[in-house]
Amino acid sequence: MEKNKGRGESSQALFGILPAGTGESIDPTEPLNLSAELVTLTPVELAFEEPSTSQSPVLEEMWNPPAPPPPYLNTKISVAGSPTDIRNMVAFTSSCSLVLVLLALGPLTAVQAGLRLFNIRASGLPSGLLGTTDGYVEVSCGSAYLGKTSVQKNNPNPWWKEEFTYFKALPNDVLRMRCYDSDVLLDDLLGTCQRPIKVGTHSHDCYLKKGTLSYTYTLDGVAVQAAV
Repeated sequence: MEKNKGRGESSQALFGILPAGTGESIDPTEPLNLSAELVTLTPVELAFEEPSTSQSPVLEEMWNPPAPPPPYLNTKISVAGSPTDIRNMVAFTSSCSLVLVLLALGPLTAVQAGLRLFNIRASGLPSGLLGTTDGYVEVSCGSAYLGKTSVQKNNPNPWWKEEFTYFKALPNDVLRMRCYDSDVLLDDLLGTCQRPIKVGTHSHDCYLKKGTLSYTYTLDGVAVQAAV
């Protein structure tokens, strides 16, 4: 009997009905007052942090996927025409690209050219009591002095074999030639011929005080970049 009583007390103490070792008895006719405390569960907030993408290219690509390519990148271009037409089109495109590059580099001068003056001759030069003209010609282009021919003594119709070149000539530069009669003390000016030059080969006749001066020149032009 004592053994069962102790076993009951242990069970009651286990379930919180009766403290263990109190020795108190329970009236079975009285209802049991069982009370239980309600436990309030506090909700836990979960914070989700974005993964760090600075150290992982894979995570960066997963978190920030690349934008789709523009539609024009997926457009296929087909060129129709014969091989000759296609070659002409490519050549034209290359020429346009070259022009754009030159324009991007800076403005262009009109033309910088090479001047060649040759076939200088005269006819009908004056004669006097002291003899026939000892003629020669001085040549200049713009502000540049190009030199002079040899003296043709006692010759009213001289033909000078000298040629003059100038590689900094520009179109519309003035080509100037002065014809002289060589004397001991002072050379006499027989006349001046001047004319703006143009690209190409040209021959001209110029009338002196007495007589005629003839010449031919060639001007070859090439476009160059102007100094900025």
